[in-house]
Amino acid sequence: MTVVASYAPFGTRPCYYAAAGTAYGPTIESVLKQQSAHSRWDLCGVKNYLDRSPDGWRTCFADIHAVPPETELVVSGDRCTLRAATPPSPSWTSLPETLEQAVANLVSDGRRTAVALSGGLDSALLVALLRRIGRDDIPVFTLTSGLPGYCERSVTECAAAMLGVQQLQVIETNAMEMVSAFPAVIAAAEVPLFNLHPVNRWLLSRALQREGYEVLLTGDGADQVFAGSDPRNYLPIIGALTRAAGLELRSPFFNEQVMACAHLATPEKTLLRQTARQWLPKALFDRPKSATYAPELDVREFWNEPAIQELAAQLHVGPVHPNVNAQATLWTSLGLLANLIN
Repeated sequence: MTVVASYAPFGTRPCYYAAAGTAYGPTIESVLKQQSAHSRWDLCGVKNYLDRSPDGWRTCFADIHAVPPETELVVSGDRCTLRAATPPSPSWTSLPETLEQAVANLVSDGRRTAVALSGGLDSALLVALLRRIGRDDIPVFTLTSGLPGYCERSVTECAAAMLGVQQLQVIETNAMEMVSAFPAVIAAAEVPLFNLHPVNRWLLSRALQREGYEVLLTGDGADQVFAGSDPRNYLPIIGALTRAAGLELRSPFFNEQVMACAHLATPEKTLLRQTARQWLPKALFDRPKSATYAPELDVREFWNEPAIQELAAQLHVGPVHPNVNAQATLWTSLGLLANLIN
């Protein structure tokens, strides 16, 4: 019996395995390639995604599963099995001390690192802690889309100024680039998307990888740790995209001891906001959480009519039609994922 993979925090480094045999790997495609059998849709898994409620275990492909929360993947004899992972030890240190140490650990190995700043509390706190431990040498980046009501450039520039960031490095994109990247994003994420917000993580990560960066630091995971948000329809996706773009995703909120400090999650992330008071200006630690959905963008050029209608028939939902809305984006994604069906 050999442990070959453990569930990463919030599924941010997805690992997949075949229900029969010993095939496993970091992508669904890598598992499918190890099998001689034809791949087919997992209709229950597809329906979960169409309902925007993935269960963290089923994929869109029959007999290919993700390693779920609180488990380890074990190869025993001629098959893969799951077993319960050892829970983290409770933390006996304060949250401020634990956060500082977690951030210091993230940047201790000398790899070329960039930090992503948005207009929110979580990434602002990360930047403030980096500066507190004397690591203001790590460049701060933001990606801007120019899309009205969605682009956070002005808010992020204001946050950077309040944090004392001397040079906020801006990577610009637009709706056309986001749409053009959609097929590559679906191929890397290996799940359908109902909104193009994760595309920005792909574009940012690809741009940083081209500039020679190896690690991306973010505030990802804070909502899950301190507000109890469900990670399954977001964090595994951006984890897969960051990895596929060639970067390692790191966050202090993936640290087990930080998670152990969060004894009570509240929708307002009360504990984290109270902790952030000692490091952030009031305008930053009191800033309310804002929606992060991108405007609905037109991806109809990628509509795979034969594959989509065949899948719709299998699901008994009748013909579906291209449109510019969340459900049509999901179906367009599934049409792209049909490339893995053989």
